[in-house]
Amino acid sequence: MEPEQFSEFQHKAVHELMDLNEMCKKEFRISSWPKWEYDLDRGTLAFTQDGVPKVLASIQVVGTTSTSGGTWLWGWASDSLTPKVTTQLAEVRAFGEAENISELTNAELPDDEYLGWGMTAVAAKLLGAKGAYRCPGKNSFVYVVYSSVGFADDSSPLAPSRNEVECSDHTKGFATYICEHLLANPIQEWFRAEWLATGAQATTNA
Repeated sequence: MEPEQFSEFQHKAVHELMDLNEMCKKEFRISSWPKWEYDLDRGTLAFTQDGVPKVLASIQVVGTTSTSGGTWLWGWASDSLTPKVTTQLAEVRAFGEAENISELTNAELPDDEYLGWGMTAVAAKLLGAKGAYRCPGKNSFVYVVYSSVGFADDSSPLAPSRNEVECSDHTKGFATYICEHLLANPIQEWFRAEWLATGAQATTNA
């Protein structure tokens, strides 16, 4: 792909991303929620109100910009990011290699006020993303694309977990309190109150 062709490709991608973000704004009121928070271990971005997630997105971190250094760093090149939020970017990099596009294959690029959104738009187009968001930091911006996005509820697989613990035998579960006699004799029958999205129910453990 010649530079002029990539420039046109990127231009179209930017306008397509603008349309996607406008749809997210209308459907999920993205710009109206007071706060946002991302969990890079879970690969999620939550838009919250009064500490409660209202909209949740599964994300890929396309890249970051440094306002002090004036650079763009691709997510796949960052040592601080986990594969959970960068794996899909291999498709973007592979496209750059196939088309000989240095902007998509060089780990770091000189940044300007447009580059971050331009690269994010290209990534969104190639990955079929649902939209994108720029998370501001103290001296940087983190650009992410949504693999999926929707309103949050207690049953959502993307919902942030609260007080989870991990057991080598029983995988993950929620922290709780038990009586000392149960701990002393765990094989006895007991009941657990487990909150569900539709209410509460008692379950038996033996």
